[in-house]
Amino acid sequence: MSSIPFKIMLHGLIALAPSVNSNDPNHITALLFDGRPPSTIECLGEHHPKLTFLVSPGDQEECSTAGCEVSVDTCECTESLAGKKIWLVISPQAGLASQKLPSDGDEALANNHGVPANKAAAGSLLYVANMTKPPFNMEIDPDYLAPQPRAQNLLARMEVPFSTLTACSLSNREDQGTAHVQPMSFRKLGRTGKNEDQSQALAQMVLAKFDIDVTQNATIHMSDFSGANEHSILVAPHPVHGYMVNLSNETDKLDPGAPCDDGIARHFALFYEFAKNPPAWADRLLPHVRFSSSTIAESVNPDICKDPTLNFMDRPICPIASFF
Repeated sequence: MSSIPFKIMLHGLIALAPSVNSNDPNHITALLFDGRPPSTIECLGEHHPKLTFLVSPGDQEECSTAGCEVSVDTCECTESLAGKKIWLVISPQAGLASQKLPSDGDEALANNHGVPANKAAAGSLLYVANMTKPPFNMEIDPDYLAPQPRAQNLLARMEVPFSTLTACSLSNREDQGTAHVQPMSFRKLGRTGKNEDQSQALAQMVLAKFDIDVTQNATIHMSDFSGANEHSILVAPHPVHGYMVNLSNETDKLDPGAPCDDGIARHFALFYEFAKNPPAWADRLLPHVRFSSSTIAESVNPDICKDPTLNFMDRPICPIASFF
């Protein structure tokens, strides 16, 4: 029996964490930080949450009822995501093949001067900054995974099923019309780098993928964290590319040469807010582009990351993070 690919693209100010159900190895939790309030910190722009997916004409009313908008055949949820938990229901239910998350033994993938050697290496989750490991050594605040989190800075939370997870859109800079993946080193803002600073390329997007049978249906569910005000919207597949769900939390794109397009991922400082006992703002290590080594982005961009329907924004550099 034939199957249809299902892709969920996660990018922007989103942290990946273990599933709220600790016994489920086939789900991760996407935490959207509320970056909508204007910041007084230089080069820290507002972030705009967005969830988009295709809907059939007969299911568009469900999209509107949930507080989202329909544009042609696309359901787009923005401000209606505030205070929501989101999950996907596949019916009839079927199991997913599990993927092993990266371990210390996989670190050889990241040892090519901080940039991947090939497409296979570039898709490793080692290129997602892991806040639980050096140089950060943070632990997630369990409140963010609680049934009803108290934190006011958690905009929304989505349970994401997967069979494979792929790191995509590694941090890059353009030179003479060619994008070059370059490693980023972690140091405090305003400090000079040191030889011992840890550095590596960093992913700005993670793609979760699994397959569903042609006889199955996929439904997006949204509700308050309390479970109240639940809505469900049937997802429609693209006739060529299959099912696609895009969850983003991005800031406004910068023009080339803009003063804040300086290769420093300032938004990364907000990920510390998800941790227990986060350090003071001035003590937070931020990714800084290293211009000493690079590789051509097209040569290492995994094929699964090349989605013609996704217009990914990569200025300013905005790597995501994990708490695995």
